Amino acid sequence: MLNHALLGLSIITIYEILNIVKFYQEIYFNIKLIKKILKLLNSKSISDIKKEQKITNLSKKLFFSSIKLILILIVITIFIYLINKVSNEFINYFISLNGVIELSLITMIYHNLKKYINAKL
Repeated sequence: MLNHALLGLSIITIYEILNIVKFYQEIYFNIKLIKKILKLLNSKSISDIKKEQKITNLSKKLFFSSIKLILILIVITIFIYLINKVSNEFINYFISLNGVIELSLITMIYHNLKKYINAKL
């Protein structure tokens, strides 16, 4: 029973953390940067010097954005590790088939409930 409560608490917390730090937008931003870099590499109309400057700037943005994503994932991993200290079987339940099904259901229910409540406001 404790694992179920911890799973619900952790899923809601992780969901909110990902929304607050705009995790998915950051992933899309990285994808756009990668596409721009690839487009610049294949471009013949831009001089090599300008290409080098633009690629350097885009690479810096991509690097810092990727570091941000990695730090978010590290924070979530530490959070799950700390929850596992409360209940030693939490990780086993978290990655089990029952845990994944429950995790998916809680996430879908919470997402739809939050969307419904926000629509009412």
